[in-house]
Amino acid sequence: MHTNNLPDLDDSVPGNLRPPFTKATLRSDIVTVLLTEARRVDFLFNRFDDNSLAPLSRLLGLEAQCLSDDFRSPDVNWEQLGLQYEMVHATALAVGLEAMYDLAFSAEVELSFDAPGSGWGPFWFSRILTDLSNSPLVTDLEECAFSREAIGRCIRVCDTAQARLILEESEGFFVDWSGISSVGISIRQLSLLSGMTEASLRTLANPKRKNYLKTQSDGKNTFVVPAVAKAWLISKDRYIPLSRAIRNPEEDLTKRSFSTIAALRSALEQRVTVLLRGPDGDQVSAALREICADLVNEQSSGLVSLGITDAMLADTATMTRIGNALSLRGELVALRGVEALAADQLNFVRAQLAAAGLPQLSS
Repeated sequence: MHTNNLPDLDDSVPGNLRPPFTKATLRSDIVTVLLTEARRVDFLFNRFDDNSLAPLSRLLGLEAQCLSDDFRSPDVNWEQLGLQYEMVHATALAVGLEAMYDLAFSAEVELSFDAPGSGWGPFWFSRILTDLSNSPLVTDLEECAFSREAIGRCIRVCDTAQARLILEESEGFFVDWSGISSVGISIRQLSLLSGMTEASLRTLANPKRKNYLKTQSDGKNTFVVPAVAKAWLISKDRYIPLSRAIRNPEEDLTKRSFSTIAALRSALEQRVTVLLRGPDGDQVSAALREICADLVNEQSSGLVSLGITDAMLADTATMTRIGNALSLRGELVALRGVEALAADQLNFVRAQLAAAGLPQLSS
């Protein structure tokens, strides 16, 4: 979807490519977006008493104080209200957009970022943000101009990230990410990836030109096959090769709780991936394979899968050894394993009871 108030694309930029705005700008935009959405929620849930703003204050990260009445003035920005990015950096919007920014403008794949087939992905974030941008509370007030610009930049991040996912459809990173169409890349998406205007791309797609950009049409939409688009970007020195990264690789996983086995396994696999790349990678691999020969499976995508079975999760001795091999407190990893196993089993039982229409114990 087209969004106003975006930085202009520059056909003259050589190579690939200056980000259209900094990550610091994105972080400011994220707080603005969350504040704008909070104001929209307040419009419906305001109870006209002294405590109405308390829940929204907590959502925006204000623990020791409550939002002032200036919150309801659309021309008051987040800094004037005492908000900080650090207060919201762990929200789904912040985590998702930061990862998508790196993917969109640096082609850096955040391996710990959830798949676009889920609600975290560029497609759904873009739809939610577009809905917000079309809200009369945003479009009808001149005081909300800064909100419109912030939302527009966030949508651009989502749309560019989605375009890059489609471009790299053949990569192992994305084979399990079912939420992305692979029919082709639209002219707008290629514009976002190349930094060239849509008008310039349509000119370059004229068959009368030498080495023209080959497009296809389904009778309604014009698009470029991903492989053709990728080759064309490379020929124009406007392609960024993919790279892999993991955010917070030194995070102590024993300080997190895990409500599913899949979540614990994913966290352990991310840590193993980082350790195997390090100077002690061979030692870590040997220690894990000593526990179980089939425990470690290195994938072509760069990630590592761990063959941790339910029986292993229930075996505190085995999980302790795995934790120690990953330079974590083994006994705490063992407890987390039992926790995840129990949580999964409890979720299964609750689902069965709910399906049978039977009451359940409250949490």
